[in-house]
Amino acid sequence: MARVRPGVASLLMMLLFAGFAPQARAGEPGPVCRVPSVIDVMTHELRRRDPYVRIIPKWIAEYPSATPNVVLCGVAALTWRYDASRSGMVPLRYSTLHAFSVRVVMDGYVVTFEH
Repeated sequence: MARVRPGVASLLMMLLFAGFAPQARAGEPGPVCRVPSVIDVMTHELRRRDPYVRIIPKWIAEYPSATPNVVLCGVAALTWRYDASRSGMVPLRYSTLHAFSVRVVMDGYVVTFEH
């Protein structure tokens, strides 16, 4: 039986398991509109208008704009409204649509509320 040196055995094990490990990719970033700091700014801006609003990150859509470093974000947010004529004292949940533009700059992002 052939004997394998410890250094070679560990190298073989690393190569064996490297084929099964997920590979990290550094080139393509995720959607800009779903970056946690961008979502925090959008949530803060919407809560200035409605304190009960909650943004669901899965419901954020990203669209390109004419400017290369600007993307448009379509945000569907959940909110609670009290309408005594329709539901008495029970709050109703609504989905509201909002638009933001996010400009990518060297040190981060500039988020602007559109409507």
